[in-house]
Amino acid sequence: MRFGDLVKGAVAVWLAVAVGNVYAWDGAVTGKIAQINGVGGAGAAPGNYDIRVYIGGQASVCAGAVDPSWGYININDPNYKGLLAMLLMAQATGKTVTLYTNKDSNGYCQIGYIAVVT
Repeated sequence: MRFGDLVKGAVAVWLAVAVGNVYAWDGAVTGKIAQINGVGGAGAAPGNYDIRVYIGGQASVCAGAVDPSWGYININDPNYKGLLAMLLMAQATGKTVTLYTNKDSNGYCQIGYIAVVT
């Protein structure tokens, strides 16, 4: 087997794993942002589901959650400011978003990826 064939095979395996991970979400919901709630210091922030996002017309952001009607990001999450900016921009301009979420260890829907669709 040539080295080039080995590299091509390794890249193919890596792509298969990477693409498979894109679909490893507990929830994926598309719609317009109906409501954004924020929790401050008196509400036990940071780390108390600091920014909560509701999608209009959707009863569930991720199935089987303690409260499936919203997804959250916390102030201490990686790229928090970027994600918050995307959410606020999408709500202010009426854009459609897709939220990809996973249930955290307490059973709530943590937003892991956001796509501004239109």
